[in-house]
This record gives sequence, structure tokens and C-alpha cells, in this order.
Amino acid sequence: MPYEINTPPNFRAVKYSTILRGVLDLYSEDTDDPAQDFLWKRIRTFANQRLGYFWYETAWPELVRHEQRDVVDDGDEFGAYVPYQEDGISTIADVYRVFSESPYTHKTPKEVDYRLSDLGVQIYSEGEFETVWVSYKPTKPELIGNNYSATTAYAEGDQVFCVDDFYTALVDITAGSTPQADESNSDWQKVLIPLSAKDYMIHGIYYDLLKHNGEPQENLVAPKMDVDEAMNFALYRTKQVQGHNLRMRIPTR
Repeated sequence: MPYEINTPPNFRAVKYSTILRGVLDLYSEDTDDPAQDFLWKRIRTFANQRLGYFWYETAWPELVRHEQRDVVDDGDEFGAYVPYQEDGISTIADVYRVFSESPYTHKTPKEVDYRLSDLGVQIYSEGEFETVWVSYKPTKPELIGNNYSATTAYAEGDQVFCVDDFYTALVDITAGSTPQADESNSDWQKVLIPLSAKDYMIHGIYYDLLKHNGEPQENLVAPKMDVDEAMNFALYRTKQVQGHNLRMRIPTR
């Protein structure tokens, strides 16, 4: 199971429990009742879908990474390229730009010509490159874990939900190693949900629940408008208030 390793230290995240409570407030339900476990899992499924819709909608500034990556060039017919996936670092989903120098320390870094292939980010600029800087969005995190059990041992890559958030095991976990016991615990990786997605996810999940339950179409109009308004506001705030020029996604697959 893929999981995120190099999450930015200052990533602005929202707790999954905040999204869950927002949905339940609209839905007028409570998951403290064990009989409602099916509802909790349904919300988790819709949350995972809505996070994906938001994640790949555009180049959200908080999701775009600028990282120096090694260039693979074996001198064969495949040419030079940066693999999408490497051990220990985030998998590349959408690529926006490639530079020969750091965009953090250069106001106008030199761009490198590239295109996407089945191998990765193919480098076509003249000259040989051992490394390049790639501006990209990583693959979205998955929200698929069940409630944590202190009596269960977990394998590397397993995911659980504990108190407020989802956590992914970075190593094999013995029973009783609680994710929240220590925030600096290197055995678990918290799954971070961008704060900017909060309102969209709450309204989107609520709409999905109503639609799933067979609500009449006339009862879905207002909730659907709330979903669209939440997405449009997130886009507006990023583009106008924060001053970012959003670029549309460029799929690698």
C-alpha cells in the first residue's frame, strides 16, 4: 500500500474528526452508537472520494512540491527520465514544471524541457543532468483504515483510524502501539487532509449520503449548490486572495 513519507512540516491540515462531525451535524446522526458503524464506513468511503475530487481539481499551492530528483540515464533508447515512483519519497501524480536549479533560491530558475511517458518525466533539454527540480503534486492519500484496536498487530502499510485522524504503519506494529501515544512516533505516519478541503468535503459527503439514500431530486438541489459553492470559494480564495495562478492538472497516467 503506498503511503506518504515526505510531508511538508508546515502543512495546514484539518482533522478527519472535524470533517466527520461537520457531516453528522448536517445529517443529524451520531456515530457513538455501535449500530452506526455502517454509517461511519460509508462516510469514510465518500470522504476518500471527495478528497480525490478536491486533490486533483487544480494545482493547490499547499499540495504542490518542489523537489530535487535524481535523473535516470543508462545511455539506452529510453533516454533520461525521472521515475514517478521511488522508494522513500512521494509518488509523482501531476507534473507542472521542471527546472535545472532550485526554484526556492532562484527568482527565475532555468526550465528544462520535458514530457511525460510511461517511464516517468522524460528530460529533453540539451546537456546532461544528474538531478533536476520537479514541481509536482503527489498522489492523494487514501482514507481506508478501520478503527484502531489495541489487541491487533499491524503490518507495514496498514492504516487505522485513531481518535481524530487516520494513520499508516511505517513498520510492522506490535499490538498496543497506539498511533496517538506520541506525535513524534516514527512507527506511524498521520494521513493529512488539506485544511482548504474542509468545507467542500463536509458538504460533498453530506450530498453523497442524501443521494445514496434515495432522496428526491428536489431535495438534492440545495445541498449540491452548497458543494459547488464550497469548491468555487476554495478556488477563489487561492487564486484571488492568496494571489496564485492556478494551473489545470496534467495527468501522468
